[in-house]
Amino acid sequence: MQKKKPIFRVGLLLPLFGSFLLIVCEPARGSEPFVDFDILRRRTIAISVEFNDGISLKPVEHGLGTGFFIHPNGYVLTAKHILPDEAIKDPSLLTECQILGQIGDRASNSLSLTVVSIHPDHDAMLLQTVRDEPFSYFALSMEGLSQVVSLNAIGFPSGTDGKIRAVLAPLRAALSEGSKRGEVNARLEGGFSGGPVLLPSAKVVGIIEQSSALAERDTYEFVPALSLSDWLRPYTPMVSLPKPEDRRPRLVDRSCKFEPLSLRYDFVVETPPTDAALLSQIRVSTANTTGAFGCLSATGLGLRSTAEYVVPFYVSDPETVVPADQPLAVEAGKYARFGVTLRPDTLGACGDWSTDVTVSLIFNDGTMLSAPAERLTKNMLAKLPAYSLTENDVNNVLQALRHRRPATRAAAVTAFVVMDFTRESQRRVLGAKLKDPAWVVRSQALSAIRQLMLTELAPDIANLLKLRLTEVSSERDVADAEIGQIVHTLCRLDAFEGRDLVIEMCLNPDFPYREAESAIGILGSSDKQGTVELLIDALSKRHDWLTGQAATMYVQTHKCADEQGGNSKPARYSDALKAIVHGRSSQCKKFIDLLLSRTEVEFDLHKAELLRHVSYLTPGDTLAQDPFILSLEAQAKSLLNHKELLVRAPALRLYSQVSSDDMCVKAIRAGLTDESEAVQIVAVEAAADRSLSSLKPDLEKMLSELPMAKKSGQLGMALHNSLNSLDSN
Repeated sequence: MQKKKPIFRVGLLLPLFGSFLLIVCEPARGSEPFVDFDILRRRTIAISVEFNDGISLKPVEHGLGTGFFIHPNGYVLTAKHILPDEAIKDPSLLTECQILGQIGDRASNSLSLTVVSIHPDHDAMLLQTVRDEPFSYFALSMEGLSQVVSLNAIGFPSGTDGKIRAVLAPLRAALSEGSKRGEVNARLEGGFSGGPVLLPSAKVVGIIEQSSALAERDTYEFVPALSLSDWLRPYTPMVSLPKPEDRRPRLVDRSCKFEPLSLRYDFVVETPPTDAALLSQIRVSTANTTGAFGCLSATGLGLRSTAEYVVPFYVSDPETVVPADQPLAVEAGKYARFGVTLRPDTLGACGDWSTDVTVSLIFNDGTMLSAPAERLTKNMLAKLPAYSLTENDVNNVLQALRHRRPATRAAAVTAFVVMDFTRESQRRVLGAKLKDPAWVVRSQALSAIRQLMLTELAPDIANLLKLRLTEVSSERDVADAEIGQIVHTLCRLDAFEGRDLVIEMCLNPDFPYREAESAIGILGSSDKQGTVELLIDALSKRHDWLTGQAATMYVQTHKCADEQGGNSKPARYSDALKAIVHGRSSQCKKFIDLLLSRTEVEFDLHKAELLRHVSYLTPGDTLAQDPFILSLEAQAKSLLNHKELLVRAPALRLYSQVSSDDMCVKAIRAGLTDESEAVQIVAVEAAADRSLSSLKPDLEKMLSELPMAKKSGQLGMALHNSLNSLDSN
């Protein structure tokens, strides 16, 4: 048969290629997140093969498969069995094959592919297509799988009716180091042949073999990418598969400059196409150091920065290694640009000094990239304080936030608040200022956080409060002032964690008295939840000094009053109790129980106030039937003979409403003979309220014995009204 020239035809593919399938399993624990689906589609290509038998182009029996790009210049890896058997045996017949492909994310653009190489042993071949723009491609993993792992497969399967169906199936695979084959426990349809087997990081670990022939089996094999590395390198030098010693990140560019406030390095790192990198540590070393560092005075407090990484180090220490926080992950074949700002500490330096500073980047694989040494001297740092703040200059303010003088940093915080920065920038900058070594700067940051209501920083502020309370400060006044500022800020922020911490601290006997009292007032005016718990704890833990403040705060927060529509904010304790009574919630009742359980004499007046408000809560029988009110009968009875008039009167009023008729008559008769006219009036009114006609003779006798001058007074009027009420009944 006469050989014909290769046929390269660009056209529409079969309907098979109008759909795309991704088989995904749950990534292994601890693995990297899977790459976005649209990105994977752009790296994968559906392939169809037809063979010219000298008469016409005919589809190959197994000529449908999947390929994937491994280089931006259009190199495609796929399975060789999609070619006709005769072409595999006789490469000269490859010119009779027409190979078309369609990228997964393109609906109409077909590509023509040519065979570059066929692997002699494995089911793999390398194709190439050409276009002006580069292709998105997969990185190959050159490492074996030493244990069972979760994988992902991509392919273009076809059903028996010619339609494309979406399939979701987990893949689990095992591959020992150096193995020639990998095994997967999943069932796939035809069309997956040549598709990539992916790690959760989206690196290709293998190529699916003849899936259609194994469609009835629960396991099938794939060719590990590691087994193909030697074959790919000589045939496709453009693929640039790295040698083991080249699979490391490299330093592409670096620069160092002395800014007005810092010594800053800018780095550009590149990773090889097959391996990602993780920057884990930054090392600063000094050498050739001259000068004395034995003095006790410091020439500076150090430099701070909003750069990606800030490294504090002592100039006199030969080496400082800090973690990269957060670690910087660089994808395979990518560039990363980042900055490192040095914060030199010259504590103990005296006289002139100098040192050579070298910054090194340490990656998780042990690779260390170092920048050339830079000379750092006392004169360089001495120039930094000569700086003035320009409040309307963004760059100037950002630099001033890192100034060595605390007063300049504090002024910069004030200027920063009124500038048009995003909330995330505000959170990041002010969060950093909470850790400033100078109290004046931290104070300004707390004020700014309150002004901007940055509730996201509440956990940071709460941690700062815990730290300050555990510190032993030589400046007690400064420490207490900062605690007050922190408490004030937490109370103002709408953050439960911070407010709960303040409540806990207020109940701690070691918490500064002045700040705790201030915190209670702030909590009361901030209208937040949690106030009931504070009040209850205050009483149950016998913090007497807290009780009055807490009761006032309690009503101010409307925790109880709002349940009945109350909205007044009285400052007096009796008004607070009135609001508590009218709230009638379970928490309010718990408060009342705790109050009434107090045995100290000084609490009797508070109890009486409570009973007075309860007695006016609801009239008549409705009140007497309320279990909540009935539970107060014993408390009222215990106070009937109290020495204080202000206690006996409200106790008698409530007791007369909730006690039995017999007990009520006894209490009223005792009240009619009380030395206090106020108690007598309560007794007279109670007889009428309960309609106790048996007490009518007692009232008539009392009225007849009443001096003429008092008959027109409050007691006389009460007697006349009660007798008239009893007569009408």
